[in-house]
Amino acid sequence: MYKVLKSSKAAIRFCLKHSKKHLSSNLYKESLIVLWFSFGGADKRVSYSTGYTVSYADWVY
Repeated sequence: MYKVLKSSKAAIRFCLKHSKKHLSSNLYKESLIVLWFSFGGADKRVSYSTGYTVSYADWVY
């Protein structure tokens, strides 16, 4: 049995759940870290909450 795998471009990024505008008013408010995995084009994306929180001040600086 043989399996053929196509090579595809994928992207992984981490971002905060709340927007930059929302967090910039209070730098020490914590937000969840979310993982975004994109594959096979812009229409195929998966998001996953890591369960970890971080303050915006620690994330940016």
